[in-house]
Amino acid sequence: MLVKGELPRIVNEAETALIGLGREIYQRGSQIVRPVLQRLKASDDRETQGWQLVPVTQPDLVVTLTCAAQFLKYDARSKGWVPADAPTQVAEAYLAGVGRWKLPILSAVTGAPFLRPENSVCNTPGYDTATGLLYKPACDFPPIPSQPTRDDALAALTQLEELIADFPFVAPADRSVALAAILTALDRPNMETATAVCLHRADSGDGKIKAGRHRLGPGNRTAGAGHRPGKYRRGTRKAPRCSTACGNPVISIDNCEHVLECSFLCSMLTQQIVDIRLLGKKPQYPDPVTATTFATGNNLSVAGDLTRRTLLCSLDARCERPELREFNQDAVHVAKANRGRLVAAALIILRAWHLSGHKGTRPLGSFETWSRRVRDALLWLGHADPCNTIDKAKADDPKVMGLTAVMAQWREHIGLQTEVTVPQIVNRSLNAHDLHIALTNVAGARTGPTVSNDRLGRWLKKNEGRIIGGLVIKRTRILDGYPMWSLQAA
Repeated sequence: MLVKGELPRIVNEAETALIGLGREIYQRGSQIVRPVLQRLKASDDRETQGWQLVPVTQPDLVVTLTCAAQFLKYDARSKGWVPADAPTQVAEAYLAGVGRWKLPILSAVTGAPFLRPENSVCNTPGYDTATGLLYKPACDFPPIPSQPTRDDALAALTQLEELIADFPFVAPADRSVALAAILTALDRPNMETATAVCLHRADSGDGKIKAGRHRLGPGNRTAGAGHRPGKYRRGTRKAPRCSTACGNPVISIDNCEHVLECSFLCSMLTQQIVDIRLLGKKPQYPDPVTATTFATGNNLSVAGDLTRRTLLCSLDARCERPELREFNQDAVHVAKANRGRLVAAALIILRAWHLSGHKGTRPLGSFETWSRRVRDALLWLGHADPCNTIDKAKADDPKVMGLTAVMAQWREHIGLQTEVTVPQIVNRSLNAHDLHIALTNVAGARTGPTVSNDRLGRWLKKNEGRIIGGLVIKRTRILDGYPMWSLQAA
């Protein structure tokens, strides 16, 4: 009954009725959400679909509460209680009650069976209270053996290797990265953090490996987000935020035409919760990170702190027109037709590794759980270490290359242990062409091909103490208000 002054009681009773209604309404972060199956028509009358989490709005909650409970208000004319719709005040108060909700906590929606943290298999559709995952089967999946052995894992690994057999990996570690991508996407909810995977191609035309990966992931088709050009790399900021807010299991940044560098992406890869601000909305709200991040591009370069968070998978068909190559199989079609069997194979690998009792190698910093669950499983089965590709990503970092060039020219034209100010460094470069070019690349003025004293000072401060090739730049002292800089042996 709707009685003035009893709003707390009404809200509590409304929540009890909402939970008893049995509809799929959950709390995720600081939002109340519900899963929606998005359907889109494609060519040849095909339909693509995927689950997405949408926030429950106030009008939607009013309708749902009206279905969940009978609201009565006193009618002075008839002098009795008559039925009424759920008041907007009740819906508004309930949506604002962050931290007081009793709704189940939802981590993500998955379309495939999954392993719980203790590595038991969940293959029962519906909400799993142990993990907070909502399992919506996308197809039929074969049963997972309760005690798989290493031989079972090797046989399962062969199935996954056959799927990517036609792809021109440059090195064995690149093949390991592709396999790690599949295992990571399926086991991501059990990890606090997970590395990003970047598909680096010498030329266009090798994108089927990405499409095959989406087919095996925990969800259905995932839309790719283009990497927009621009000063602030808006494509790599907005795409992860929107995908994370929607609960997408995979974040795909396609066709990166610029250096991949994004502070928000770095935070998302090493934190369990990030602050989200959707387009057109000012308030930020915390949101759990449960997605696996992928990026693709021709001759893709990763810069800054993102290099240590990224596995780089390199492909090179070594031909002029790779898009015209003929494959022995269509990886996308095979992944779609055999998704159940291939997902089961991946879960057998993960579960067999856990049951083996073996100790893994030294974990990758910030990604300890991922190292233990995915990386060590591949090493146990005799594959190359996927983390070996991190060294290549760091070596190709434009910022590292710029710093290396400055150090080399500094050593040649200024020398080690020589104390100099920023203006003195710039003056020395006027008579040393190679030094001038190196400084211009890292601290060039906006108005022309000259070195900016201000930008060079900030660049030196940012790179102070970083060891490259046994050399390090240090600030030694302050003289007449000027910081003195020196290149020294580490």
